[in-house]
Amino acid sequence: LAGMKTPPEKKEIVEKPLPVEIMIAKAETVVPEIKGYGEVKSVHEVQLSTEVSGKVLEVHTNLEIGKSVPEGAQLIKVDTREERLLLQSNNSRLAILKRSYQIAKNEHKRYLSLYKKNKLVTLSEVEKAEQNCNTIMDQIRQLEHNNRSAQLNLDRSVLQSPFNGRVKSVSVEQGQYVSTGDPIVKLVNDRVLEVHVSLDSEKARQILRFSSEKTDVKRFWFANLMKVPVLIQWTQNNDKVSATGLTDRVLKFDPQGRTLRIAIRLNAELTPLISSFPIVEGMFCHVSIPGKPLHNVVKLPRQAVGYDGNIN
Repeated sequence: LAGMKTPPEKKEIVEKPLPVEIMIAKAETVVPEIKGYGEVKSVHEVQLSTEVSGKVLEVHTNLEIGKSVPEGAQLIKVDTREERLLLQSNNSRLAILKRSYQIAKNEHKRYLSLYKKNKLVTLSEVEKAEQNCNTIMDQIRQLEHNNRSAQLNLDRSVLQSPFNGRVKSVSVEQGQYVSTGDPIVKLVNDRVLEVHVSLDSEKARQILRFSSEKTDVKRFWFANLMKVPVLIQWTQNNDKVSATGLTDRVLKFDPQGRTLRIAIRLNAELTPLISSFPIVEGMFCHVSIPGKPLHNVVKLPRQAVGYDGNIN
């Protein structure tokens, strides 16, 4: 019965070819990169407060959030009429006291001369004349001190911008009464920005460039981090929103997280913008830092290296 059945057709077994990527292995110089993330922050940010109390008479036209004010611009002006009246009154009193002092001084000289020549006056009268001179001089010095204090308040009544900055926050209006120490405006200098990035300490040791030159400053810290150009890209749009910065310094070593925190500095005057939409304060960015060049190495695809470090 088995011989009467038709045997199945023989199927030829064909070995399926596997796709293989071929690369030419050659020794070359490779620059490894270490990558991290960080938020862009402004280096120069200052909170300005009033130094005198009074009514705000003038406010700069650009004192609005997002606008810029030039260096030395008058941001606000506080009413100082009381100080001006005090100065006028003190100056009038000073003129009278100085004249009185001159008279008292001449009288003291006359009493002293009479006492030394013929004892025509007593020593007590000479001392009273001298005490009168000292009293008037003390009043003059006190008024001059008050004048200097009033003049200082006049100078402080005008709040000026310390640098070309962007208004980040403002809490004053014309006609408002302000007290000494009230926060008025927060200015930010957008010319110099920084990105603080945390890197794996072991990778940072292997890849980051530290200068071997010796310095006069002897201390146990990372004082010789080389200035290396760094590509900074906004994580929301890596291709178009980017800028170039420089590695600046090591901020902190975290033994618990085993990370090294470094600062990447962006200077608008030294590093021109790559894109029309700029990197600004507050952006969360991706940073690629080129490391020490490796010479005479062979590049391999990542998928060719197994988890144990061996080539498959």
